[in-house]
Formats: sequence, C-alpha cells, structure tokens
Amino acid sequence: MSCTTPPGKTTDSQIRQEAALTRATSFLLFVALLASMPPATIAQTPTNIVDPNAGPPAWATNDGAVSLLPGSTGSAPGDDLNVARAGALLDGAHAQSDEILISSVFANNKDGRKIVVPGGIWPSAKFVPPSPASTVFVDVPGGLRHRPGFDIYDLGFGAPYFGNGVTSEMHGTGGDGSDVEFSRVDSGALDKSNKPMISFIHINDNHNANTQGSISAKFSTYTTTSSSGYADNAVFNMYSMGRNYYGGFDVNRWDHTENYGTNWSWDNIQEMYDFQPYTCPPSADHVYCIGRFMNEEDMGGVGPEDTSSAYDPTATTRKMFWITTNHNINRKSDPRLRWVGAKSYHMYQMITVNNPADNGHEWMFYALPTKRDLTGVKDAVSGHDEPNWIFRNSAVTTDGDLSWTCLGPYTYDLGSIISVGGANDPSNGYYERIGTVLEEEGDYIYNAIIDMSKARFDPTTHYHVFARLQPDMYLDLSADGTRDGQNRHLLGYSPKDGLTYTINGRPSFRIGDDEHLSSDGIATLSAGMHSTLSAAAAYPARGTTIGTNLWGGRNDSDVLGGAGGLMLGAVAGQHGHPNPTPAVEIRNDNRITLYGTATFKDGLVVDGGYLQERLSTPLSPSAPCSAGQFTDDTDNHYVCVAPNRWKEVRLVAMRSDGILPGFPAFTRHRLPTSGLTDGAHARCSDCRLHGRTGVDVVWNAQSAMWTDEMNDALHE
Repeated sequence: MSCTTPPGKTTDSQIRQEAALTRATSFLLFVALLASMPPATIAQTPTNIVDPNAGPPAWATNDGAVSLLPGSTGSAPGDDLNVARAGALLDGAHAQSDEILISSVFANNKDGRKIVVPGGIWPSAKFVPPSPASTVFVDVPGGLRHRPGFDIYDLGFGAPYFGNGVTSEMHGTGGDGSDVEFSRVDSGALDKSNKPMISFIHINDNHNANTQGSISAKFSTYTTTSSSGYADNAVFNMYSMGRNYYGGFDVNRWDHTENYGTNWSWDNIQEMYDFQPYTCPPSADHVYCIGRFMNEEDMGGVGPEDTSSAYDPTATTRKMFWITTNHNINRKSDPRLRWVGAKSYHMYQMITVNNPADNGHEWMFYALPTKRDLTGVKDAVSGHDEPNWIFRNSAVTTDGDLSWTCLGPYTYDLGSIISVGGANDPSNGYYERIGTVLEEEGDYIYNAIIDMSKARFDPTTHYHVFARLQPDMYLDLSADGTRDGQNRHLLGYSPKDGLTYTINGRPSFRIGDDEHLSSDGIATLSAGMHSTLSAAAAYPARGTTIGTNLWGGRNDSDVLGGAGGLMLGAVAGQHGHPNPTPAVEIRNDNRITLYGTATFKDGLVVDGGYLQERLSTPLSPSAPCSAGQFTDDTDNHYVCVAPNRWKEVRLVAMRSDGILPGFPAFTRHRLPTSGLTDGAHARCSDCRLHGRTGVDVVWNAQSAMWTDEMNDALHE
C-alpha cells in the first residue's frame, strides 16, 4: 500500500524543512525584540514551579521525539500561532533555541490569537514565556513533557502554567495532565482507569473582583418560548453492573471539598428562582399549572430490608438520604494538627495536644499573635522548644510570638444537620411561607416515622430532649389530611393554661404551672388512685389527700363510688393489718353509716346548735345496752350504766322565763355577794355568752365574784 501526500497538504518533512529555514531569522528577530523590551516584561519564573531537576513525571512514558503537527503560517490576523512554525523543534535537544523562539511567539501575540504548542518536550519546567494581556489561550493537542507546572500549595500536583491568567487545554497522550480522552481497559496490566477523561483545573492566586468567585466550569442551557418538551442542562448517567459486593463502590457524583484556610466554604449550593411569577387558581385545569421542584431524590429497586430494621433504625441496607459525621480529623490522620517549632501559624489556627492527665486524649488550642493589637499582624512564629501546655479551658500558653488558648478536650460539633431558613420581611410587606417542612405520602411505614431509639446523648446533658417546641405550639393527634380534620385534638403547652389537651377548641385537661390539675370532663380511674406524701408535715394537704402515711404506717385508703353510694375505707390498718370494712358509707338514700367509734373533738352540732336524736324507750331496765349508751323519750332520760343495766331521770317542764328549775335568777347587778358557799349556782338573766342572753353562773369564794362555768368574768 503506497502513501502519497494529497495535493495542498503539507508533509511532516516539509514542516521540518520550513522550520529549519526560519529558525535563524526568527532567532535574530527575537534577539532584537529582547533588546528593546524593558526588564519587567521578560518572563519571570514563579517561585513555586516544579523543580526541573526532578525529571519528567512518573506517568510520562513518551521518551522519544514527538511528531510536530502542522499549523498555520501565522501570517494572517486571526490565524493560530504555532510555535513549530516559528521553528521550535520541541525535541529536548534544542531547549535553549526553542525557549527563544517560543518567547518570540508569545511576545508578538498582539491581537489575541490562540497559540498552539503541538507537543513534544518543553524546554524546561521552569520556563514560562512572556504573556502579554492579549495571550489568553494555549492549545496543546499532543503530549508535552517537562511542561511548566504551577505547584498548588499543600496538594503537590502541578497545573499547566503558560503565564498569568492564560488558559490552557491539554490533549495529552503521555499522561501529562488535563486531558480529553477516551479510556477503556479490557485486560492486561495496563490500567489508566484512574485518569479523568475530562479534567478542569483552575488556580485563583490573586484578588478576584467577582464576589461569587471565579468559575472553573460552566454549563448553560436556555429554553425559549418556542421550545417544547423538556431540556436537561447536565445529565450524569452511570450504569453500575459490577458485582464486587462490599467494598466495590460505584459513585455517580462525588463532591469533595477540603478546607485549608479561613474562607467560608460551601460544598454545594443549589439555587432556583421564580423570576417570572405564575399562579394556578383552584378552579384552573391543573394540567397547565406550574410545579417547582428544588430537589428530587429517586431510588428504585426490589427486595426486602433486614427484618430487624422494623425496630432498629441502624439495621438498614438501603439509605435514601445518608448524612455521616464519622470522618474524624485528628493528630494521627493530619500532621498539621501537631505543634511544630519555629513554624508560622495564622490567627485562630487550631492544633491539638495530648494531655497526659487525661489518658493522653487530645485537647484543642488556637493561635493568636501576641503583637496583633499593636501591628495588626495575623501570623506569628512558634518557639523553638515546645511550651509547657496548660490544659484548662480558656487558659493561655505563651509560645514564641504566639499565645495558645485552650478550648478544652477534643470535640467536633455540628450546630445543625438540616436547616431550613428564609428571608421573611413582614415589616416591608414580604411574606415567605412554607406549607409543610417534612411530609410523607404514599408509602407504607413498617417501623416509625421518626426513630430515635438508638440516639445517644452527651453525658453532660441533663435533659434528653427529643423535640423542643415554643409556647402555644401543639401536636395535632388526629389530623387526616383534610381541612376539617385539622386541630381537633391538640396537645401542647400554653403559658395561660399550662400543659393542655384541647378537644375541638375547648381545653379539656390541664396541668398549670401552679401544679393544679383540672379536668372539664368526668375522670375515670379504672385501677384506683394512689398518692403518697412522704412526711406528716405535708398534712393538711391542699385538696383531697389519699394515703398520707400520717401515722407512720401503711394508711393507704380508698374512695369508692358506685350505684350504692360513696364509701371511704382503709385498705390496711395502722400497722399493715388488713381492714376490708369501710369506715364511712354515704348511701344513695342520703343515709350516712359510721363503722366503728366516732370521736368529735368539739362536739357534734347540727343546724340550730342542737344534737338531734331519735326518741326511744328501753324495753326494760335490763334491756341490751353498753355502758355509756343513752336515749330519751318524751318523759325520761335513760342512761346505760353497766352492760344491760339502765337508769332513768324524770324530765320536768321548763319555766316560761327560761330559767332552769332549782336555780335562783338575778340580774347581774342584783346577784348576792354574801352568805354564799363556794360553787353556789345561780342564773344571770341579763348576762351574755356566745351571743346568747341568760348564763348559768358560779360563785368563786376565793375571788369573791361570780363567773361563768369556765371561770370567765361575766359581761352584760
């Protein structure tokens, strides 16, 4: 098979011949150009570029000369500037002349044309050509060894660097950086599957006027008013068919953000705006209404979960949305948390130190320059020798030009896992409302909507709180997803009523802040009520007291109500002996029965101040009775003086003036004062006692005066 050069095409040998002819001319022109340029315009070598003595990267395997691709002559405005056309061979053997020729091409790019470096061997990893403002893009369609690399601080890999602000595109085949390539590994030892097919690397090393930062990659899609169907701006499809089980991870999208400075950082921001408002009235056809979905997470599959996930929320194998906080950063995993002598630390930079008194656990410290108040500096250098750390909260340890403030034992706190925030401004008439923050529809729940059975609390937290509500916020216990089914049964706290259970808008059960309990309905206690007061000092208690233990033994009691009436009885006696008989019975026919002996400290009084009894006459002097028992009839008063032995006293009619028979009556001023024996009785008709006129009086011979029966002086 013969190879011929098509008409109008340039062969590789012709390119080399043409390049050889132009090298001398280009060299002389560039020498004259350098002589006329001010020193500041000569290419400066970045202080942190790759060391040229390190040789090519380990993954650069192309050791031979790379064929130069044909480029434009560069004679017409708008054509690409190909360094090979300028005579650069890029073969490694002519590095010095290649550097001069490449600099000539860059320096003469006055009209913003693209510069093409076809591939090969760059003169030196330290060589960066001059980059006037018009040079904005360099295209490298082939592999380029020893390319200029700008090392990224702390990360250790070099990004292609062809001058300040110059964008470069690398289509390398030698594994030398940002590539656009297709990679497939079928068999054998060769494995480049870890190389990205497309890689975007953007270095921001200077002030950026854009408050939202510079953009490394941007995808924009616009649907016009004439469009139909739907459009997708960026779609990531991944088809996971590997069968490696545990440890074989296939990840469709992976956002990885690492923080090394003090800038605020967001790993992911999603924004969605309604710039053209539309509405959908309730009467409208909902086919033409608008739906806005900020984020939708879908998951499909077949098969059951672990059966223990019905009660153990951690036993799941499928997680719809999983947030983990188990990536600890500590002294073992990151040496930057360890103290280093004679090192510069930034203000508020943290380290951890092992505390011998705390079993070697890490304690946290943050740095402050000691002279910051005078000079405004934000960095300072530690001492040569490690200081004697003070392990106490807020304690300060001096170290060279630094002071370290102790923050206590190692912790990593997250203030919030999921936060929902808005920008309500009612004072200016802007209202932002959310119908529901979290909702579920359509699925069967086989465990619990929220399961905190495996939650663990900080041991220093006194109250283990599941949810915290503000006053006048309630739990709706019977909502059914309809307008009429809301707020029928509410449970919550109100500053006015305390803990409240509300039925159809009416508080039914309340426990106030004054510890009063009230119910607007009937309280039924199926198993009875039991209350114990620990000390007799609590008696008398407010309200009804049951089981006071007033006498030091078991005095639990029952209050029983039923169709027969109300009974109050002692379940146990004073020393724990059973006593099933009720003490008081109030029958439904309004009769009261006292079982046992009733003792009345101040006497028994009924309406009108009289003790009323039922008149009865013993059948005989030996009728059954107990000593002390008494009764009356219309003529006699009967007293049982011994078992089955009655005595009687004849009753006489009262005088019309109310004076008892056998007692002489006087006014207070006419009571006799001589010839009396001690204890003589009389009646004082105008003396008053307890609001009643007419008092029985007694002569007290020792004091020579009349008193009432309680030895109190008389009063009119």
